[in-house]
Amino acid sequence: MKLQVKVRSGGKIWERLFDAAVNAEELSRGGCFECLLDGKALQVDWADMGQGRYSLVIGGRSYALRVRKDTENPNGCYWVLTKGQVFQVELIDPRNHRREKFAADEGPQEALAPMPGRVVKVLVAEGAHVGRGEGLLVIEAMKMQNEVRAARAGRVEKIHVAEGDGVEAGSRLVRLV
Repeated sequence: MKLQVKVRSGGKIWERLFDAAVNAEELSRGGCFECLLDGKALQVDWADMGQGRYSLVIGGRSYALRVRKDTENPNGCYWVLTKGQVFQVELIDPRNHRREKFAADEGPQEALAPMPGRVVKVLVAEGAHVGRGEGLLVIEAMKMQNEVRAARAGRVEKIHVAEGDGVEAGSRLVRLV
């Protein structure tokens, strides 16, 4: 799972890139995992202590966090209190922004690979009509399967890949018209 993380505090803004080889469901359970933060490998261990409190150990340093959803900016924004400082944290999934951008576009649209991997299943055929959010194909990366969905309704004009093909991030997968 890759996320862009924006942290705001006292008029300062930090942007970080978070990359973990776990999916959101695994991450939500807590526990120990390895990740990259701005390309630097880190060991993270965390636990939900209840009532918006979390225990977090990053690279051997311990943090006690209080977290609450930002009600004025509910889409991925949180208020975090740790060590007497308050931060506004925004979690941005680059795949969602790409989907939103393409969903507004008119005309032909290419569904692109969100990550490098292998196509394990093609869910549509050329000429098929698909609705917004309907699955187009499944890519496996790091033993996790990710479904690529249509950003808008349309007709499948061209399928650029076949089951078993390896793809790079940004590769053309399916063309919708």
